[in-house]
Amino acid sequence: MPGRTAAITVLGRRELKRFLALLLVLALLALAAVYLRSQGHGPRLGATRVPGVEPPAPEEGESTEVMASFQPGASLAEARMNRERVRSQQIELLERLISFPDTAPEIRAKAQEQMLGIISAMGKEAEIEGILRSKGYQDVLAFVGDGSVTVVVPDPLQAPDATRIADAACRVTGCRPEQVTIVAPVATR
Repeated sequence: MPGRTAAITVLGRRELKRFLALLLVLALLALAAVYLRSQGHGPRLGATRVPGVEPPAPEEGESTEVMASFQPGASLAEARMNRERVRSQQIELLERLISFPDTAPEIRAKAQEQMLGIISAMGKEAEIEGILRSKGYQDVLAFVGDGSVTVVVPDPLQAPDATRIADAACRVTGCRPEQVTIVAPVATR
């Protein structure tokens, strides 16, 4: 149309590749956040109290009860499969980003760092689960995050059980007991 001009921004090849790399990193972070939230990680997750360790004070309106609606058996298997599926997707995206020839060096370094973090967390989770299986907890699931560990068990726990689980998680990760969240169904009396 005469008299109308359109403002079009044209990105060069290098800018476009950086933009796409940034979008890929943001998508990866969003995927990780959605996965962790779907697995119960978040501010409203309850925890079994570890004896001798004072938990942080709950925020107003925050639930402090242990997750009571936990579904044993199939839920842990499903959570384990979801964890592995998301981790595989994260690693695949990071590998693509790292191997892309035009990825900026600082983005490549961050992607490599994230990949190493994921691989380290996977190893620690497997180690925690193995230790707990050797102590008689046959079906457990561990999630290692930055500065926290969540261990999911399908059966109600007593105080000594919570202490053993927290000790195993702390030994493997080097975290403090108050950084360990143990998710278990509430024992019926």
